[in-house]
Amino acid sequence: MKMHNSNTRPWSAMLDWENNKRRVCMLKILIVGLPFLELIGLLLFAEAAGSMWTLLEIVLTLLLGVQFIKRSGQSIQSSLGALQRMGTQSASEIINPIKGIIGGLLLCVPGLLSDGVAVIILLGYFRGGAHSTSYTTGRQPPFEDGPLDSQRPSGRIIEGEYSAEVLVKKEDV
Repeated sequence: MKMHNSNTRPWSAMLDWENNKRRVCMLKILIVGLPFLELIGLLLFAEAAGSMWTLLEIVLTLLLGVQFIKRSGQSIQSSLGALQRMGTQSASEIINPIKGIIGGLLLCVPGLLSDGVAVIILLGYFRGGAHSTSYTTGRQPPFEDGPLDSQRPSGRIIEGEYSAEVLVKKEDV
């Protein structure tokens, strides 16, 4: 007959603990090793391309990263403002600018490895359409007194039904 020891944990808890221990170890290696990899990459780039091109790459990616952070921050502000005004918003309208901020931060870090990861993230940023500054909710903002009021043909609302009809020329049929 087997005796059950109260100090033993179930297998699933032991596996989770082992996985967490591995994750913490990998995170430590990544935090310590990544700056060394970035430094080695920059030194190899400087040796191949020259120190002036390396300095130019660092400065240009820094400036580009700052621009992405600014633009994405403004996009988040306008998205949150549209959310307050209209009450509807998709998650991608917040996530895409966050991709821009993360990509911008990675571009600000000097190094080719972080620049490569930033480019991958920013490709998703541009595919998501976050670079657009227009309303992305698909709804028009409500009319208010002011500059938008002048866009209406008159000061009153016309009620009725709307139907879209497609006109086709006889030559096209």
